[in-house]
Amino acid sequence: MIRIVEADAPARIDAARSLLRAYAAGEPDGLCFADFGAEAAGLPGAYAPPAGRLLLALAGDAAAGCVGLAPGRVAGEAEMRRLYVVPGERGKGVGRALADAALAAARAAGYRAVALETREHMAAARALYQRLGFADRGRDGTVLAMRLVLAAITETAP
Repeated sequence: MIRIVEADAPARIDAARSLLRAYAAGEPDGLCFADFGAEAAGLPGAYAPPAGRLLLALAGDAAAGCVGLAPGRVAGEAEMRRLYVVPGERGKGVGRALADAALAAARAAGYRAVALETREHMAAARALYQRLGFADRGRDGTVLAMRLVLAAITETAP
C-alpha cells in the first residue's frame, strides 16, 4: 500500500533528496537539472509550504517516489517538478498517486493552473500527464511544456 506524505521532517527530506539524486543520475544529458545541486542541498526550498509542497510516496517504510510543487513563473500558476518513482515501484500507480496529491495541494493553495516540463524520452510520464488533462504548450528541443487549468477558484493564489 502506498502512502503519500509531506517531506516535512529531516528524515523525509533526506529521503526525497536521495530520490531526486537518483532521478538526476538517470537523465541522459542532465539538461533539466540546471542548479540541481543547490536545489537538492536546500530542500525543501521552493517546495516549502504554504506556496509549495515536497511529497514523498512510501511503500511501507521505504521511499518509493517523490514530487515537488512550487510557485510558477506566472502569477496564480504552480509548477509540478521532479516527479520520480523508483524502478521497482513503476507501473503500480505511484506516479499517479503523487501527481494527484500534488494537484490537490495546488488546488488547496489556491492555484488556478499547474505547469510542468517533461522530456521527450519520458513516455510514461507524458502519458500520465495527458490522462490527467495536461495540454501541450510547446517544446524546446527535447523538453516539452504542459499545463493544466484547475477548476475555477475564487481565492487569491500565492
